[in-house]
Amino acid sequence: LGKLGGYDQQCEALLNGPQCAGMRGRLKEAELVLALINDNDDADVALGGGHWSAAAWRRSSWRDGIFILEHYDPSGDIEINADAAGLFGASIAERLSEVSSGADLERTEIWRMRAPLQHDRASCGLTSIAFLQALVDDHRQARRATSHNLGLAETPPRWSGPPRTPDRVLNVDWAAVEALRRRAAEALAPELLGEIQNYCEQLAT
Repeated sequence: LGKLGGYDQQCEALLNGPQCAGMRGRLKEAELVLALINDNDDADVALGGGHWSAAAWRRSSWRDGIFILEHYDPSGDIEINADAAGLFGASIAERLSEVSSGADLERTEIWRMRAPLQHDRASCGLTSIAFLQALVDDHRQARRATSHNLGLAETPPRWSGPPRTPDRVLNVDWAAVEALRRRAAEALAPELLGEIQNYCEQLAT
């Protein structure tokens, strides 16, 4: 999770914070880094900001000093979280270049990716989480397919050309998003399950 107002400090904490000692090693070897980002411009305010979107970085796409961050925004508005994505990309790129040996950083590119639209005004966070889950599932599938074709242990997929939106992300719909809401309610607020069911029935009609 990241906030517009404190990306630099938050990314720094990933590497040097007292509670994040193991993060440095994981980032050094990470093939895929995912983030849920928010346009809250005050890092000290717990609540705030009006929109959530998802971001992804793949080690295989880091070539010739170019750091590519994929930005998946369910709003359909190119401007809403553009600043948040840009600041997060610049901050995480700098930190990853510090821990990744031989990884030059000449520039950071933020790619606005094709993504399904959220099905209501309040579901940007859940929709972005669904995008992240789809990206994880796609990465795991690609890893298994690559290793199967090569007859090796699981290996990271290789990417070439501009980034493309995985089909699993494009297939995220209201039912997948509401399934996330239902699972969260089952764990944290079961009294809301009836209301969620009624809402799903309205969406289905």
